[in-house]
Amino acid sequence: MRISRILILIAVVAASWIAAQPAVTSRGEAFWLLFPLWIGAGGPLLSVLPRPRRIVRSRLLRIGTIAVLVLFPIGYIAWVAWMTGGRMDVVETATGIYFFAVSLEILLLYVFGAFEALHVRMTRRVSGSASRAALRVANRVVLYAILVPFLFSVFLVHRVKVRPPALDPRADGPFEEVRFLSRGPRPVVLRGWFFPNPDAAGTVIACHGVGTNRGDLMLHVDLLRAAGFQVLAFDFRGHGESGGHTVTYGFREREDVLGAWDYVLSRPDVDPDRIFGVGFSMGGASLIEALPDLPALRAAVIDSSFSDLREMARHQFRFFPRPVAEILGAMTEFFGWLQAGSWAGEVRPVETLRGTLSSRVRTVARIRTPILFYHGGADSMIPPSSTEALFAAHAGPKLLRIEPGAGHGQVAIADIVRYREEVKEFFLASVISPKKP
Repeated sequence: MRISRILILIAVVAASWIAAQPAVTSRGEAFWLLFPLWIGAGGPLLSVLPRPRRIVRSRLLRIGTIAVLVLFPIGYIAWVAWMTGGRMDVVETATGIYFFAVSLEILLLYVFGAFEALHVRMTRRVSGSASRAALRVANRVVLYAILVPFLFSVFLVHRVKVRPPALDPRADGPFEEVRFLSRGPRPVVLRGWFFPNPDAAGTVIACHGVGTNRGDLMLHVDLLRAAGFQVLAFDFRGHGESGGHTVTYGFREREDVLGAWDYVLSRPDVDPDRIFGVGFSMGGASLIEALPDLPALRAAVIDSSFSDLREMARHQFRFFPRPVAEILGAMTEFFGWLQAGSWAGEVRPVETLRGTLSSRVRTVARIRTPILFYHGGADSMIPPSSTEALFAAHAGPKLLRIEPGAGHGQVAIADIVRYREEVKEFFLASVISPKKP
């Protein structure tokens, strides 16, 4: 009887998970959406899984824990909104609370309960307080060795979105609210702003970094417009007002860049021979990953991008000894694959520039698009060596500026006028001197 109930639960989980796929952008989203229902209702209903045991016994402490779990996503959204000038959204805030205070908490309760049960079973076979204490330490080491990369991957892959700020045409200039579809087998609705200019020297597709939205690009949008360009600034999937909540750091975001390209080509006010790209951090990596399918892109600016996502996963554990960092990085990559369906090793912009596309498992001709590389010398998030590796790998026309003292994505702030004129000159030079095959 118990086996039949387990099979029924498995069938329910599989059927509901598959049925939820069309409504979300990744299997990870479907998992977190349905997990409380599977565990909280399906398990006890079929007498297969017990309800998770509370780790915290004190009622006061329990209330405090729930308050923290509820306030954390609210605080995170408020912080990102403040950093980007964006707006909090009721639906997204509720989504964050559901994710952190319901789905994630239930899963962690089961994980802690399983390790506690394992510890109890193991201590029954040993005697002596020292041995039991050693087992307790080993149990906790293994537990946190799993939890740290798991939670790290969860927070990196799944994002609570913050809406971009409301623009004022009188202060920010004329603009259009636009929407378009990404490319790919499962198109995602993307939203953005288009800033037209009847006398534009060209059109720039601007790609923001992870965890922000198109509002974070306004400084650079203003610079580009002052330089005579019209600009499309859009939200990547899992950001701002675009669809989805899953981030793949370039693996699927390249499809968003290609969707933006298709959109600007569809506009009668865009010269197809004068389209440029600007990408920051993850946006820069996504732009590079899209370049093999954008041979007509005139030139690009890649600002503060990483060169290899797998190396970045290990970079986050750089304070550990190298063997430990390798293990934790590999586990982070594995958990990320479970949730996003893509491996970190499949996003390697440096290999894309060299002509090897690991994410598509094929080799293409080396990219010749002129690229201007920027990076802050004091960037603590992504080391400048990443951009130096990209610069060395690129076979086309290129320039590199490592700005001393500048942080992540802060090169423009160091000298706004120089940045604007340098980008303008680089873009216009690419039109005068066409790319060589």
